[in-house]
Amino acid sequence: MLSVQKPAARERDQMYRVSMITLGLIAVALAACRAAPPLPRTELLEKLHQCHDTMTKERSANAPPSPCAKLDPSSLNGISRSELAAALGPPTLCLGLSEGGAPSGPDCPAQLNPKWSFHRIGGDGLELFCETDENQHCEVVRWIQSEY
Repeated sequence: MLSVQKPAARERDQMYRVSMITLGLIAVALAACRAAPPLPRTELLEKLHQCHDTMTKERSANAPPSPCAKLDPSSLNGISRSELAAALGPPTLCLGLSEGGAPSGPDCPAQLNPKWSFHRIGGDGLELFCETDENQHCEVVRWIQSEY
């Protein structure tokens, strides 16, 4: 009777070890898949500037999607509109609840929200949108998908 229980106990121990190893591997895989933290603001602004320059110079209909699409713009929340415009250049478009248009200077009128296109002109693609607060800061900076 004892000889029958020992193999069962060994089998149980092996199953326990395999289960623990499996759980450990799953935990490591989940940690590796976790999104990277947002870049520091200055580094993000530099990368966005480079992408924006590349995309505005690219005129090909087969232009690839912007590599900036993978960047998390949340570290820009709270940035002043003037600082964002200084890094990216004038906005592509100014939007309000009932109006919109191209900026006439380095920034949009105070009552309109600026957005910068990160795709070829006249095509669909990503745009960086600044939801402006009353102090002319971007309360929320996020990617939006344009469809023309």
